[in-house]
Amino acid sequence: MIRWALQRGHTVIPKSVSPERIGENANVFDFNLNNEQMQILDGLEEGLRFCPDPAVTQI
Repeated sequence: MIRWALQRGHTVIPKSVSPERIGENANVFDFNLNNEQMQILDGLEEGLRFCPDPAVTQI
């Protein structure tokens, strides 16, 4: 999902305290997902957010 988000132009800030997991999270720059893979992952969208939408004005 980190690779997918990067290819979509999103900023990604993964969180981990495990050095092994940090290394795994950073190991996404030597490959690209193909169009079919991107479409499959795009299809998982359910319209849910884990943080406020910055495009919506918050009062």
